[in-house]
Amino acid sequence: MASNSNSSGAMQRSHVPNSILELPYVLCHPTISSSLGVTVRLLATSKTVATAARAARIHQLQELHLNLTSSSKAQQAATWLEKNACLLQGVRTLQLKLDRAATAKCSSAPGMWTWAMLASHFTGMFGRSTISAAAAAAILRSMPKTLSKVNLQLQNNGHGCSMIRAELEALPNLQSISIAGPGAAACLLSKPIPSTTFSQLTSIRLGTIRSPAEVAKLLRGLPASLPQLRLDVGTPDRAPGGIAVDRILQALHSVQMAHLTALTTLHVTGKRFFIEEESTLPPNLINLTVPCVMHERPLMQLSRLQRLDVNSIDSLLPEGFAGIALCLTQLTHMNIDMLYIEDDNAPQVIAALAALPLKPLGVASHGPPQEGAAAGMFGPAALEGLLGQLTSLTSLRLVGGAYAVADVAASLAGLTGLQELMLSAAGVRNPMLRKPSLFANVEHDESLAAAIVGLKQLRLLSAQAAWFGSGYAEGDQLHPIMRLQAATQLTHLDLSKLESDPDMQTPDWKALINSLPDVEMGGELAAFWLR
Repeated sequence: MASNSNSSGAMQRSHVPNSILELPYVLCHPTISSSLGVTVRLLATSKTVATAARAARIHQLQELHLNLTSSSKAQQAATWLEKNACLLQGVRTLQLKLDRAATAKCSSAPGMWTWAMLASHFTGMFGRSTISAAAAAAILRSMPKTLSKVNLQLQNNGHGCSMIRAELEALPNLQSISIAGPGAAACLLSKPIPSTTFSQLTSIRLGTIRSPAEVAKLLRGLPASLPQLRLDVGTPDRAPGGIAVDRILQALHSVQMAHLTALTTLHVTGKRFFIEEESTLPPNLINLTVPCVMHERPLMQLSRLQRLDVNSIDSLLPEGFAGIALCLTQLTHMNIDMLYIEDDNAPQVIAALAALPLKPLGVASHGPPQEGAAAGMFGPAALEGLLGQLTSLTSLRLVGGAYAVADVAASLAGLTGLQELMLSAAGVRNPMLRKPSLFANVEHDESLAAAIVGLKQLRLLSAQAAWFGSGYAEGDQLHPIMRLQAATQLTHLDLSKLESDPDMQTPDWKALINSLPDVEMGGELAAFWLR
């Protein structure tokens, strides 16, 4: 209901009730337009409408979502909620966002009614100010004791979080606590969490935790009865030395979680959490997601583990992978986001990985330096001829490195269960490896395209065009990449770096796109299709 004239602004303000906080339940009423102007006028002129909307929602409101932009608005919200406690008796989930402008949208999903604290040009609510812990605690205080799930988004760097902790402890039926933002850990770090305080607690999700010392303190204080834990371990203010310093610091505060005997799911994101030789993990884990594994020893104790997702596991030797395969007999799914394989160890590493239920794999490798070539020029890796042994793979990402295209094609032919294939340079840490070195002739390029077409389970293909070569120098043959016209099993195709050298054969991109009408085009292909 925006207006540029002063008269219109005055008219709008005349329709605003004493407290804009009376609007949310009307916005969710199914027979009332959610238009801000209409709603304001209805509230200002008809108490009957407001009463009807209030009555209709008493027993239907199960989730309460509050988007607030300042401490004053949060305090107003807490006051309003206290006055209208009768509306909250059915609430089981509270989601409190403290760092975004409010919205006026309501969810239409059954059993879910979103109350939005309105943001409008005439209310002066826009802004990026943050909300005090006291205001957040006041809102928690107004919740019914039957509340089972709390989702908080904080921006207060942990100041005053003991008040939030106290209000959480006063909610005896809490099953799930999720706190995001830089002040997250402080809300639970002030003292250990006794299982008698949160007797129903089944899940904790926290982020961002700033240091290994905070992680260690938090882990020591968690109740042994906790079955699920999700952490975001990131350090926004990087110290000199980066991750190398973090590893030294964590060595002083090694991950120790053996006391969490009920924990079955541990999910850790970020780059500042390392499983090292002296670390201990919850003995009954079933699902484990961690950023970095430096040593296999802690993993080998997890006899019940069924799923393992690791971002980086480069430090393991071939015997480390073999030990995991030998000890984790219950493992049914393993995901390695990025693994750099030394060329000399490639046969042993691949043989050990073949004994694991490996699903997604991201890998980089190269052969020895080429004699007489410029610095940083490597020969093809031994790896690509061995990938066909990993028959359990459903997703493969080859990044950077140096590869013989014919060997890659031969390996792909054996990966019949592959659903995703990514041939790109994204995510490689070593800058020398970000641009792949490819060894091939046009027949090899043809064989790669043919191998991809033969992967009948393949649904996603993302690749740099260079993987399919420069085409034929002369004659009427189509560019090898045009063989992908037959890849009708795909649902998504993303090709990048389509620009070719003037002396090279240019594929008919439009013909390729038109031949796959049911395939979603991504990246540069999507842009080309829109021309």
